[in-house]
Amino acid sequence: MPQFSAVIVAAGGSQRFLEKFNRPGLRSKVFLNWQGRPIFLHSVERLLRWIDGEIALVIRPDDRSYFEEVLHQFPNANRVRLIAGGARRQDSVRNGLLSLAATEFVAIHDAARPVVPDEVWSRLSESMRSSDACIPVIGVTETVKEIDAEGRVHKTHDRSKLVRVQTPQLFGIG
Repeated sequence: MPQFSAVIVAAGGSQRFLEKFNRPGLRSKVFLNWQGRPIFLHSVERLLRWIDGEIALVIRPDDRSYFEEVLHQFPNANRVRLIAGGARRQDSVRNGLLSLAATEFVAIHDAARPVVPDEVWSRLSESMRSSDACIPVIGVTETVKEIDAEGRVHKTHDRSKLVRVQTPQLFGIG
């Protein structure tokens, strides 16, 4: 049984990105070319170097032929399975998790986040020795306000108690 498998989520519509960077014809940021290859492929390659199991690459069904074409040219494509995404991110992650063969640990990652330093992978891996789950976080440096329905400030949060959650997110199975 493999120790680590992964779910990479690539089923989103990249709405915020596409609204901000008007790119005619682009359906998702995971298709953008970076260093000569689609961004999602960098994420897949990165995870395959780190895990010993398989990857459930969760996609929009309409994009299946594109992913198949790109992965067909990829040497480790046999370790990647294309899985149909759901209506929401949590549904897509669930679909990916349910498709995985038995494994001890799972990493959940975003296809559009190809640059995860080796140091982060090492720390996450080390943390999994003593935890059931771990996530990389970044401290909040901005002042965070909570507002009411009219837009008036209701509360200022203590930023020393707040973090921004990143991927990959790791957890043990069973």
